[in-house]
Amino acid sequence: FSQSGSNITVTRLTDKITQFSAPFFGTTVNWIASVGEDGILLVDDGPKEMTSEMENLLKTMGNGKVKIIINTHAHKEHLAGNAAFGNDVIKIAHESVRNRIQQGAYLLEEFPPEVLPTLTFTDSLALYFNGEKIRLIALPGAHDDGDIIVHFTSSKVVSTGALCSGNNLP
Repeated sequence: FSQSGSNITVTRLTDKITQFSAPFFGTTVNWIASVGEDGILLVDDGPKEMTSEMENLLKTMGNGKVKIIINTHAHKEHLAGNAAFGNDVIKIAHESVRNRIQQGAYLLEEFPPEVLPTLTFTDSLALYFNGEKIRLIALPGAHDDGDIIVHFTSSKVVSTGALCSGNNLP
């Protein structure tokens, strides 16, 4: 469903996991929220142009606040919204995502320090949130040098970021 006046389509995948989709510069951007007793975990958070709209949607999904953001890679339509959620949120990504942003690899976009991941890894990582084991698996060099997939093991949901979107197959 879409909320009235919203460009973001909301699709409930499980009782705890929701997918958000929106058109962005000729493509569709997808991101995921896990909402439960621990709060909200986002896989990507969309472009900064949609941050306030996204925050309004999240307010309708429970009284939890965003505690963790996992970025699937370093493109702005997947991580530019990080800044809006502030410094209290744990931001997780492949180590190359942090390195790329710090080195100013984006000539047409500058990111504030709040976008930077606060926890990085290079191979894999497991975390437990909202009663579920969540596996982060690195696939650098597939679409971007910081690609990861996010596997919600109990829900049987996998977020592939931009790995499997149209012609961007690994």
